[in-house]
Amino acid sequence: MNKVSFIYLSQEDVKKSGGMDMAQTIRDIEDVLVMRHSGECVVPHKVVLRKCQWQNQCPARLSGR
Repeated sequence: MNKVSFIYLSQEDVKKSGGMDMAQTIRDIEDVLVMRHSGECVVPHKVVLRKCQWQNQCPARLSGR
């Protein structure tokens, strides 16, 4: 069985990686949607990881990124 790992980013990590640049974020989301449509992206329908009652995540994997 493959080992699964997750990276949880803090708000500061997101800021340092350019996550506050909304124009680039929209372009990245568009790229991911195109990759998903073409089969280059593996995204489960909805896998919920319950860390606490008000929070859940949907993991995904992009090939080549």
